[in-house]
Amino acid sequence: MAKVSRILALLAIVAMLSALPLTAFAQQSPPHVLLGTAMLNGATPPIDTDIVAMQGSQKLGSAMTMAGGKFSLQVMQPSGSGPISFMVAGVDAMEKLNNYEIGKIQPGFNLSAQASGTVGRIGPPGPAGPAGPAGPAGPAGPAGPRGAAGAGSQGPAGPAGADGPAGPAGADGARGPVGPQGDPGAAGPAGADGAAGAAGPQGPQGPAGPAGAAGADASGTTGIIAIIIAIVAAVIAIAMPFVMPRR
Repeated sequence: MAKVSRILALLAIVAMLSALPLTAFAQQSPPHVLLGTAMLNGATPPIDTDIVAMQGSQKLGSAMTMAGGKFSLQVMQPSGSGPISFMVAGVDAMEKLNNYEIGKIQPGFNLSAQASGTVGRIGPPGPAGPAGPAGPAGPAGPAGPRGAAGAGSQGPAGPAGADGPAGPAGADGARGPVGPQGDPGAAGPAGADGAAGAAGPQGPQGPAGPAGAAGADASGTTGIIAIIIAIVAAVIAIAMPFVMPRR
């Protein structure tokens, strides 16, 4: 009996598992992402306008518009085949997605929805809202041009500064012209006598004088002495000009 109960329990579990859809065990595929701009009745829809992707009655994804009508819509993989349609604020868009690709990011997919009936005109702008708080101070501007010089009087002269160090000696100037010759000076005293010069050569013998008168007869010795004295006197007479100092 217990064995039969176990078999019946296993069969019940198998029946329950077979009743679950196969999609519950399948891993969810990455969506097809559409990036674009939506238009509603020829104008940009306000922010947070609802955009919906549909295939028949199956909703495949939704998104909200951002500033300027831009949107980013993730479209899940449909269970059936056929084109995927879109609605902007509940109004059917003219565009459709015919080729679904898993994980594709498709920019430039714009939607345009036009409601049936007459579209009213845009109303007048509303009143201006209250002024917002003051913003932070901006950076300082560039310096302006310098003003004109004042017309003040000149102040008194300051005290003289200390003398600076002497500069280096300058180069010698050009030599001046020669002056006129001065008057001759007075004659100096006579110099001392110079030393006696050497004796000059003996001059030629002068001509013989005339014969003297005949003297008294003397001895031979006296005659010889007279001749010697005459020769000495002649030599002195010749050498005298050379021995005397010159002035």
